[in-house]
Amino acid sequence: MKLQFTVPFDTDPEKVRRIFKKIGQEMLENPDLADGIIEPFKSEGVKDFNDTGMVVRGKFKFRPSTQFPIRKEIYRRVQQEFAAQGIAFARKEVRVTVNGATILTPEQTAGVAAAAAEAATPPKPVV
Repeated sequence: MKLQFTVPFDTDPEKVRRIFKKIGQEMLENPDLADGIIEPFKSEGVKDFNDTGMVVRGKFKFRPSTQFPIRKEIYRRVQQEFAAQGIAFARKEVRVTVNGATILTPEQTAGVAAAAAEAATPPKPVV
């Protein structure tokens, strides 16, 4: 099973690799999960870049019908370990540049906020 995580562009892929390896080794020590693991969780490195960050991928091999609790535990541990190591998951950002302006007027600030809110709002389904 392959799992993907999107992290900011400035994240060190080697740090992510070490975190994934540590999680994989620790899970082999968990008697509730170890029997279902054929190959422990490990990094496959950077898979892609997208608009929000760098996509890193990890994988593990499992015995039939054991993947779901293993995957759930990997997600929990990745989230916990990333937080402990200061790695955030990438989020969409809206950046606005106003040519020639160093300080925005209240009207410009309101316009920027409205444009950002519109850009971040998913389109409504057509009925």
